[in-house]
Order: sequence, then structure tokens, then C-alpha cells
Amino acid sequence: GEGWNLAIESIEVVNDYAYIAADPINAGFQVVNVSDRSNPSLSGYYASPYEVGQTLVAGNYLYLASPNGLWIYNLSTPDNPTLVDYYPQERQPKQIFFEGGYLYESFELPGREIHIIDASKPSNLNHVGTYKANGFPFDHYVKDNVLYLLDTQRAWQTGKIIVYWLEIVDVSN
Repeated sequence: GEGWNLAIESIEVVNDYAYIAADPINAGFQVVNVSDRSNPSLSGYYASPYEVGQTLVAGNYLYLASPNGLWIYNLSTPDNPTLVDYYPQERQPKQIFFEGGYLYESFELPGREIHIIDASKPSNLNHVGTYKANGFPFDHYVKDNVLYLLDTQRAWQTGKIIVYWLEIVDVSN
């Protein structure tokens, strides 16, 4: 298959297309047709004014996290995404997750928190809540209005993770 000279930040594959977030030098994302697994082909490249990290596909929408906010693209035409909206934020989430019409974003610093965003209208995202984590959010999952949050604590001298624990939180209201 083809090779691309870029550092991959994250990837989401939906049906016959891979959506690949690229490194800071090639800020943006690529759409790769993977219907022929032995010969993937580049369908398009979409530049971003900021580096992008985490990618998430929910329904017909692609969410790209950047240090300055979320970029939302419509995937109705999978090989030609169209920009729907930009949701400004002051920092880049470590992870984003979608469940039941809501986006859940984890942030390590500052604040160590989970932001809950109503994404029922992707062109008009609305922050509806914040959960303050007891440690540094490492990973999270949401199912049936329950947030499963894997926290960490770091040794301040080295920055190495020294302990993990699980927080289980009802996020129904």
C-alpha cells in the first residue's frame, strides 16, 4: 500500500474509510479509502490551523480535538467531509468519548476534569457539566449515564504514573 510521511496522532475507521489525525507539522487529517485492504488510497487531506490529536466518529460526524477546540465535520459523503462547526476551548482534551448524544472530554491540566457537552446538534455544541476528577484522568468510558473514569497519580519528581484507580460516577444530571 501507499506510505505517508507523517506522524499519526489518532485514527478512526468507519466502514471503508480511515480518518487519520496528523502531527503538528502536517496539522489536519487525512481520509483514506481502505475498501481494498491491500491497496489503501488517499481520498483527501484537510488542513487545520492547529495541530489535532484525538479523533472520534459518532454517527455521521467526525470530532477532532485541537489545543484550541473541537473541529466538527459532517461525514455524509465519507470521502469528502465538510466542516460543520468549530467549538472553541482553552486546551486540548486528552480523550473524547461519545454516548447518548453527549461528548465526554477528559483534561489533565489544569483542573483534572471531565467536561460534558450536549452534542445532539453538532453545529451547536453546548457545555452542560463538569466533573472534577480525584486524580489525573487517564481513560474514560460512559454507558447508561455512568462514567467509568480511570485516574492516575503521578510522582511529582519524575512525572511517572505511580498508581491507578477507578471512579464510577452517575452523570445523569
